[in-house]
Amino acid sequence: MSLDSATTPTSNLRLSIVVATCNSANTIEVFLDRLLVAVEQIPEVALHQLIVIDDCSQDATVDKVRLLSERVPELQVIRLSRNRGQQIAVSAGIAHCTGDLTLLIDDDGQNPIGEIRSLIRRFMQSDVDVVIATSQHRKLGRRITSRLFWFAMRGSRLADEPEDQLLMRVLSRRVVEAFKRYPETTRTVYGIVRDIGFGVVGHAVKIGPHIHGRETSRYSSLDRLDIFLDTYLTSANKPFGFLLRVSVFCGLLGGGLSLAGLLMGFASRGVETFVLLALGVSLLILAAALLLVDVMLRLFNLIYLEARRRPLYHETADIGVTPTDSSWRNQQ
Repeated sequence: MSLDSATTPTSNLRLSIVVATCNSANTIEVFLDRLLVAVEQIPEVALHQLIVIDDCSQDATVDKVRLLSERVPELQVIRLSRNRGQQIAVSAGIAHCTGDLTLLIDDDGQNPIGEIRSLIRRFMQSDVDVVIATSQHRKLGRRITSRLFWFAMRGSRLADEPEDQLLMRVLSRRVVEAFKRYPETTRTVYGIVRDIGFGVVGHAVKIGPHIHGRETSRYSSLDRLDIFLDTYLTSANKPFGFLLRVSVFCGLLGGGLSLAGLLMGFASRGVETFVLLALGVSLLILAAALLLVDVMLRLFNLIYLEARRRPLYHETADIGVTPTDSSWRNQQ
C-alpha cells in the first residue's frame, strides 16, 4: 500500500496497528510509507486501523500525519493533551483497537518493518495470543543493559517468557480487550501483557537502523532507567522476593559461624573465636534486618497492588463454556 491508496480487504483478519510518536516530523512520513507498503504485502491480513498516537509533539508531526490521513482512510491520529510517555501513549492506542490482531511498533525504524510479516505468520502458526519480537543483535552497551535487566527480572517473570523483548509485538483480540481493563496510571505494556498471562512466544529479529533523520534514540539513559523501574515494579507481584532468600542465607551462615565460634570458645578463647562470633552475630542481625525490610516492602507492595485495581483474572476458552470474548482465535 502507498500513501495514496488503501488496500481492498482480501481477508477476514483485520489488522490494527498502533504507533506512538513524538517530535518525528522529519521521519514520520517515511516511516508510515514503509509500514503501509509492508502491510500491503501480507496476504493474511487487511489493514483495519493505523492508529498514530502523537505524544504532544512540539513540531509538525501531528500536522503531517493528519495530511496523510486524508489519503489513507484507515489512518487515525490522536494527539494527547500533554506528553505522557511511550507506555501511556501506546496504551491510548490500544484503547482504540478493534481489529482481530493488533501490531505494536516503534516509529524510529529499529523495530524492523520487514519482520512484520514473519511476526504475523508466527502468530497464526502458534497456539498463543502474543508474539513478541526479541532482539537478535544489539550494540554492546544495549546488550549489557539488557542482560542486567533480564537478570533482575529473573524470578519474577512467567515461565518460558522470552527475554530481550522489543516493544514490537502482535496481540490477539482477547489480549487487547483484557488490556483495556487495566486502569493503573503507572504502567508498562510489558507488565500488563505479562499480568494477563495468555500464551506468549518470542520471535527473534535483527534490530534495524534508525530512519534517516532520526540518528539517535529519543530515550536517554535516565529515561531507560525510569522505564526499567516501572517495568520491574508493575510486572512482578513479589518484586522484592529475593530479600527473603538473602535473609535466609545470611541467617544460616551467621548461625553456623556463631555455633562454630561457641564450640571453639570451649577449647580456646583466641582472636579466631572472637572473630567468628562477631561475624556470626553480625550476619544474624543483618538477616533479621533484611527479613524486616522484606516484610515491610511486601506490605507496601500489597497496598500498591490493591491501589492499582487490576482485574482479578482473565478467562480462557473452556470445554463446554461459551467464550465471553470475540477474539479471532476463539472464532475459528
